[in-house]
Amino acid sequence: MKRTSLFVLLLFAHTGGLLASISAPAEFTCPIDQTKFSGIKDLSGYSDGMRLDLKQIGAITQPWALPDCPKCHFVIFDEDASKKKIRKLRPFILSDSYKEVASRPSYYRLAIIQTHQKRPSFDIGWSYLRASWQSEKLKEEYADCMKKALGAFSKASEELAKTPKKRKEQEKHDDYLVCCYLQIELLRKLARFDEASKVISNFPAIGKTEIEWLSDVLKYQKKLIEAKDAGEHNIADAVPEE
Repeated sequence: MKRTSLFVLLLFAHTGGLLASISAPAEFTCPIDQTKFSGIKDLSGYSDGMRLDLKQIGAITQPWALPDCPKCHFVIFDEDASKKKIRKLRPFILSDSYKEVASRPSYYRLAIIQTHQKRPSFDIGWSYLRASWQSEKLKEEYADCMKKALGAFSKASEELAKTPKKRKEQEKHDDYLVCCYLQIELLRKLARFDEASKVISNFPAIGKTEIEWLSDVLKYQKKLIEAKDAGEHNIADAVPEE
């Protein structure tokens, strides 16, 4: 699965998507155990806004479906993965520890796989965040996904601070701001208002960024935290109308 594009998130948050939600049935073969199965492939979607947790809203599936093997419960996140990568991953997918999470949402399992692969915490955080969107009707599972996303984004903040300079500085800076921001949002939704307030107080200098809504949303988050409001809200509620 490709890394989350901040540019795409910002585009949808401000202007909306371009197409109606489109998905289609598809056939897959699990690279772990060769099981053939049918699934759904999301092709496009129309977003007319975004929640404060950066979930796109509108005629769009969020998160997009991951092919999910019904036998070994492997989620196919990279259809072009090499045979070498699959060979290294197979023992873990067939292990008892992975079987223990077989009933969890597909993006939760993706986060488990990414953790096993020692992927960047930023990517792991996004997978747990997406898993929370899949679990919104299950209170305990929803909270667990948010807590794990919170831990991953907290760790990602430390990792991004140590990122080698060869990485694009603007990309690094914006990802760092997103990590800090999502910690506020997740703490607020978990009703950990004192902690959320501290993160806002210590929020890094925004500086030059492509996240045009960030300043307004931080002010809005502060009001929600002061009101001890742990509910769902949209970015549009925080950004003044032009």
